[in-house]
Amino acid sequence: MSNSSKARGKQRLWRGLTALTAGITALALTGSLIVNGSRTDIDKFLGADCFWSLHAARLGE
Repeated sequence: MSNSSKARGKQRLWRGLTALTAGITALALTGSLIVNGSRTDIDKFLGADCFWSLHAARLGE
């Protein structure tokens, strides 16, 4: 393997890792927006309360 082909291999590796990381980040951001948008329905389905409603209940609000 010549130095040129090694460099191209490393470049392809880093390009692939960068694309993979960008894709995972985009999926995480999209997922968090979807979950936050339907948080009430999810909480009802799971029978859970979020921190703020518990905190407000303790303060008597």
